Amino acid sequence: MDALIQQAVLDGVVDERNLPFWIPSSNPEAVGLLLVHGFGSSPWEMRLLGDKMAESGYSVLGIRLPGHGTEPEDLEKRTMEEWVRAVQEGIELLARYCSNRVLLAGQSTGALVGMVATESYRVEGLLLLSPFLKTRHLLSPWAGYLYPFRRWRHRTIPDAESHCYYEKQPIKAIHQINRLIRRIKRGLPKYRHPVMIISADGDATIDPYSAVKIYRRYGCPRKTLHLLGPSAPHVLTTTGNPYLAEVLKLSRAFFQQRD
Repeated sequence: MDALIQQAVLDGVVDERNLPFWIPSSNPEAVGLLLVHGFGSSPWEMRLLGDKMAESGYSVLGIRLPGHGTEPEDLEKRTMEEWVRAVQEGIELLARYCSNRVLLAGQSTGALVGMVATESYRVEGLLLLSPFLKTRHLLSPWAGYLYPFRRWRHRTIPDAESHCYYEKQPIKAIHQINRLIRRIKRGLPKYRHPVMIISADGDATIDPYSAVKIYRRYGCPRKTLHLLGPSAPHVLTTTGNPYLAEVLKLSRAFFQQRD
């Protein structure tokens, strides 16, 4: 696990909150939980969920997707294949430590990357937080055509979260998200891992009906969907979510069912 932190430092992560984190259980038979953050974010986004699940006895690994937690220019160079491989390497690490028993939770784009990564890797279950097949930004689907002419999409980040989220997002990297979406759309009926999906009716970032579409077409019959109220934000794992306690409760219940 130390190698993940060392690589993050070599890649340019300077804020400790953006480093991968590892919370091993003292129980040698503990199930592993892999946490995957969202686009333009860092492992910090998943730390609170990780801490709570570690208290429940899981060995928790929060990974960092390539290009995140450093500089937007780094993210601009990355591909979906690099993100998927980072998740697969996390699964492999946890599987060795936890006797091949691994759960996975992903937030937003992290949920999509997690789905693709587990197409060829067995996990005990998937927790998808704010997964999507469509964003609310009208130009996002055209990112593959736009990035040769326009490099960045800008957004406002609260000061308290500026260490974690990029204020400018590379259009070229958004094109990689579109590639993920296309891959998932083609394969939804083939996904066989038990899944819980949690999304929000009022999500201002993505089309919340995406979660319903994923749920309906998802291949495994062991699936549940929870739609939070309109005041829930896109990111469900931080204190900015008024439904955070409910998300943690639902997550714990899902993991314990798979335990």
